[in-house]
Amino acid sequence: LDEAGDQELVQRHAWQQRRGLNVAWLSGDEVRAREPALGPAIRAALEYPEDGQVNARELARAFSQAAAAAGARFVTGRYVRRVVIAKGAATGVELDGETLSAGAVVVAAGSWSGLVEGGGVPATVVRPARGQLVSIETRPPLFRHVVALRGGYLVPRRDGTVLAGSTVEIAGFRKQVTVGGLAGVPTRARPLGPALAGAPGAGTRSDVPPGPEE
Repeated sequence: LDEAGDQELVQRHAWQQRRGLNVAWLSGDEVRAREPALGPAIRAALEYPEDGQVNARELARAFSQAAAAAGARFVTGRYVRRVVIAKGAATGVELDGETLSAGAVVVAAGSWSGLVEGGGVPATVVRPARGQLVSIETRPPLFRHVVALRGGYLVPRRDGTVLAGSTVEIAGFRKQVTVGGLAGVPTRARPLGPALAGAPGAGTRSDVPPGPEE
């Protein structure tokens, strides 16, 4: 959107090319030729033709079903007290009154990973960073690509909605939507898609994924 952004893209484009990544420089006109709904303030962009997106909830459900079909056993509704360590190696997990032995232990507790005793993850390394998002209804769909700007992004879905995000708030584990947070999301997304200003909102959501290290 400005000269500082140009310089940031130049640097990113250079190191990604050195690493053999498929990235292309686009002028503002080339950007709008691909996405006509993008705003006139956009001066340049980087394109990643090999990038894709997944719906995280659908992907998690698919993984769960595939694991079950492969014979995985699920233990739910139990509290993991700690990772059991013997001679410097993880040997299982301790549940309420029971220890499950394992040849390998994967701590996949997201923002809560630092709270798992014996997991070896310091609380200062993994901590929650609340993100608030707005789902916007677009008919017909306005975008075909994921579009990102520092502090904001737009993710088009197959059902015609666009996911606009996101805040990054160090607010503990409070998974909630706030008036202040929601007010900021459209403001950050507006330079990307001015046409979204009149589109109806389809919903809001908040999550607490792992955030930046202290």
